[in-house]
Amino acid sequence: MYKKWSRFAKEHPYSGIMIAGIVGSIIGITIEYLINQDFHPDSIWPAVTIIIVLLLFEKYKK
Repeated sequence: MYKKWSRFAKEHPYSGIMIAGIVGSIIGITIEYLINQDFHPDSIWPAVTIIIVLLLFEKYKK
């Protein structure tokens, strides 16, 4: 599975970053909800910012 993900991330770097960010956000939101029984929408903005920065790094790396 890791080899498939690694190959996919090399072939489609932007999609790889987006999928990793979305999956990470879903896991984080789920853990926060299970522990605190609430969700604050403001906590999504740091994740969005990190995804944008990673996309910019990928764009200018080439």
